[in-house]
Amino acid sequence: INEQKKINFKYQSGNINSSLTSTKIDNCTYYFGTIQPPKYYSNTIPKEIIFVIDGSGSMNGKPLELIKSSVQSILDKLDEKDIFNLIVFATENINFSTISLPVNKENIENAKQFISREFGSGNLKLNHAINRIDQLKFNPSHNRIIAIMSDGDLDFDQNIHVAIQQQMKNSYLFLLGIGND
Repeated sequence: INEQKKINFKYQSGNINSSLTSTKIDNCTYYFGTIQPPKYYSNTIPKEIIFVIDGSGSMNGKPLELIKSSVQSILDKLDEKDIFNLIVFATENINFSTISLPVNKENIENAKQFISREFGSGNLKLNHAINRIDQLKFNPSHNRIIAIMSDGDLDFDQNIHVAIQQQMKNSYLFLLGIGND
């Protein structure tokens, strides 16, 4: 489909931070947008953000590199009240940490080094990653946000929808699809 899409957005300066980035790779244009409430809003509830990143073979190359750069950029924008973790899923699932960590310079730098590692091989085991999320201790003082980033090349025999229903009852779920599939 060679169809142009136009995205318009506006905001009042100083009230809200937003951005829209586009990257063209081969014949595909990828968009990534963020909207962030103003820093002076004091009633924000701290977040626990768990990035669940597809590191399987179908993600090898540009899709995985785009996700890595997006996660690194998001890490820089987390609030000091937030906590975070990363899980890379493929044939084996790899946690960045056994617990979600506070946002500080050292943890962010270590997370960036972790995400810079070589991934992009093996088979997709998203249901195992979802089960790992449930093993992370839930902190009721934080809003738990799960961001699953994948090309969507899933093994439908995994019954992922069942794992999501059972394991993510206290979570907000965001899905980011990337790639040509």
